[in-house]
Order: sequence, then C-alpha cells, then structure tokens
Amino acid sequence: MSETRRRWLTAIGLVPIVSVVVLALPSIAFQAALLLVVAGGAWEWSRLSGIAPAPVYAAATAGTLGLVLLSGAAPQGGFAWMGVAWWLAALAAIVRFRGTGPAPGRPARALAGWLVLVPAGVALAEVHAGPDGPALAMTLLVVVWAADTGAWFTGRRFGRVRLAPYVSPGKTWEGVAGGIAAASAAGAAAAWWLGRSWAELVPVAVLASGASVVGDLYESIAKRRAGVKDSGRLLPGHGGVLDRIDGLTAAAPVYAVALAW
Repeated sequence: MSETRRRWLTAIGLVPIVSVVVLALPSIAFQAALLLVVAGGAWEWSRLSGIAPAPVYAAATAGTLGLVLLSGAAPQGGFAWMGVAWWLAALAAIVRFRGTGPAPGRPARALAGWLVLVPAGVALAEVHAGPDGPALAMTLLVVVWAADTGAWFTGRRFGRVRLAPYVSPGKTWEGVAGGIAAASAAGAAAAWWLGRSWAELVPVAVLASGASVVGDLYESIAKRRAGVKDSGRLLPGHGGVLDRIDGLTAAAPVYAVALAW
C-alpha cells in the first residue's frame, strides 16, 4: 500500500474519533484526552531530543498541564500568550537555522518540549471550555487540517520556491499560500456554521494557519537533529503523535489569543 493511501486511511479513521472527543465529550473528559495526547507528544519529544527517561519526561509534562487545568489558579490566558511569545522565538530560531552548529543543551531541549506542548494544551482546553467552545475547538482543528492538506496538494502541484531549505526542503511558499487559502475557506465555513461574521473567524483562521507552519518547521528541526524522518510510528502514513499535532501546537495559542482579542 502506498504511503499516500495509508495517510488517507489513517485520517479517515481519526477524524470521526477526534470529532466525537471534541464535540460530544464534556470539558473534563476532553481535557483528559488532551493529557493523553500531550503525554504521547512529550514521550516522542524526549526520544527526539535525547531526554531520558522518556516515561518520566512524558509524565512530568502531562502532569504540569493537568495541574494547571485542575487547579484553575493559574492565569490560563497567560499561557496562551506565553505560547505566542515562545513561537515567535521559535520562528527566529527557524530563520537562523543552517543545519550546522551545536544543538542546545539538554535542559534547553527539555524546556523547549514543555513550551511546545503545555501552552498549546492549556489554550485548547480554554477554547473548548468557553462559549461555543466545542465548535470553536473543532474549527481550530479543521483549520489546521485544511492548511496542512491545502499546502500538501498545492506544494506538490505548483511548488517552486523553497520555504526553508535548511529545515524542510520539500516545503514551498506556494504550498504555504495554498494552505492559507484552504484555511481561510475553512474559517468562512465555520463562520456560516456558527452564525458568526466571516470577518471575525477568517482572519483568526489565517493567523492560526500561518502559525501552524512554524510549528511544523520547528519539529522538522528536532527531527533533523535526531536524524529521523518521523517522530514515531503510531499513525500509519503520518508518523507519530508529534507529526500529527506539530502545527496545532503553534496554532492553538495564536488561535486562543486572537479569539479573545
């Protein structure tokens, strides 16, 4: 079976499951599912970054997210802003990356994984718990999926100008444009679904889709340094958990901040 067919079959199987989790489960159950996803992502980040033992790092990362969500004492909106600040710093690192030079130390890599996963988890939980929360959380996922799919098709068909040749040579500016166009269409469809103005959700979708590119590229740096193609093998055709949520980790804080602004 071809890689493309495995990718589509996995997506077809995942979409209904994710839709039920997001749209049908109460917030506490949704947050429990988030903890599992973050634990899986942290486990893979540990292996990519040489942080051992992986079970301890995964438990610590998911545990801190759980404490934030359960306590309600931390300024959750502040975590979304923390995520935005982190991804701006990550963007600067992506621009500077040339494929050579020493990697950050192990403590810096451990902190980076925490910043990739925890603010995104808090932001997504916060969106889900708010007014129209499940629908808005689902909109974010659809926007990221649309951006990823649009970029893949457009890049394959029209891609010429490389986006970040030292990080991910296969990605192109044409693919980014196609992804943003697809995400904009998803945002407009969500606005119609929710009875909101398209001028409210389409700009948010554009920002989130642009951020998702940064998340994708940052994980590519981690995989390049580790010398692997995928973060794991859990999802046929997609790789690991991080491979599936890399764009979402950057998009979620941006989306939460943009919605609240």
